[in-house]
Amino acid sequence: MIASVDHALAGLLAAPPGSGANLILAVGTAAVMGTVLALSYRIALGKDFDRDIAASQIMLAALMAMVMLAVGDNLGRAFGSVGILSVLRFRIKMRSTGDALSLLAAVITGMAAGVGLYRLAIAGGMLLAILTVILAGFFSAPSVEKPAKEPAE
Repeated sequence: MIASVDHALAGLLAAPPGSGANLILAVGTAAVMGTVLALSYRIALGKDFDRDIAASQIMLAALMAMVMLAVGDNLGRAFGSVGILSVLRFRIKMRSTGDALSLLAAVITGMAAGVGLYRLAIAGGMLLAILTVILAGFFSAPSVEKPAKEPAE
C-alpha cells in the first residue's frame, strides 16, 4: 500500500520544497490524517467526545504542517514546536490526558507532513488512530448516566 502511495505521489514528491504542490501535499496529508485521528477519537469516546477537541485535531495537524514548512531546517523548528505545545497545554481546556494525547498525535502528524515525511505521517497517523480505538476499548470506564440539570427558575 505504501508503495502505491509513493508511486501516486511521485510527481508531487519531486516538487521543490517551497512550491505550491509541496504545500498542498504537506497540508493535505496533515489534514487528512488529522481527520482520521479525530474520527478515531470520536469512536473511542463515543458520546463523551468533545467536538472542539476533534476539530482542533484536524486544524492543529494542518497548522503544524504549515509551521514546519515555514520554519524549514533550522533551530527555530524546535522552538516553534515547543511554543505550539505550550499553547495546547495552557489554552485548551482538556478533560483528560486522552484529550491531550489526541491533540498531541495531531500535532506530530502535522509536523511529519510539514517536513515532507509523508509515509511517517500516513503510517504513524493510522497506527495512532488504531491504537486510540483499541486502547479505548480496554481502558474505558463503564458509562454512567449523568443527572439531568434542573431548569433554572
